[in-house]
Amino acid sequence: MKIKHLILILLFCFPIITAFKSDEMTIEQLVQSQNQLYKQKNIEAKIKMVSRRPVKVDSKEIYLLVEYGKKSNNVQLYIGKKWQKVITTSIKANLLTSQAELLKSTNKKQVTRGIKQLLRAIFTLIDQNQRITSQVDLSQNDLEKILKPRSLTLPVAIMLGLIFMGGAYLYQKFIFKR
Repeated sequence: MKIKHLILILLFCFPIITAFKSDEMTIEQLVQSQNQLYKQKNIEAKIKMVSRRPVKVDSKEIYLLVEYGKKSNNVQLYIGKKWQKVITTSIKANLLTSQAELLKSTNKKQVTRGIKQLLRAIFTLIDQNQRITSQVDLSQNDLEKILKPRSLTLPVAIMLGLIFMGGAYLYQKFIFKR
């Protein structure tokens, strides 16, 4: 009788226990696995998480500085010379801007999600440059969303066109009638 109860309890508890198991990698595991991949493929890249501003950035390294604060967080990206052609200043700005809402959050889970997305974008850029793929790479569509933020040029052009047409209409209506 007791063994049947124990088996029933285990059968009911197993799905509950396994549902809470997370298959997601931590930030450290993500960085470590990608650095190992680069080492195996003889790619001169190394990503490091740092807690304070680096004095000197090695040419082959990329540093991600995350300073947690009570009201907001400070996240900075330092790119070594070798990778500055791949991750330019504008790309770096777009990467940080795309994740700004998550990175500035006071919720640790959101900050972690933003850091992971930022790292995955960096890994994808390096991998594309080296013509390799890895399991953490973003899809091309997701990378494009991050690198090319929404532009206001079309709405601004439409508004200017409407203002110009309205001005031309008013000019024609009131000036030519005199």
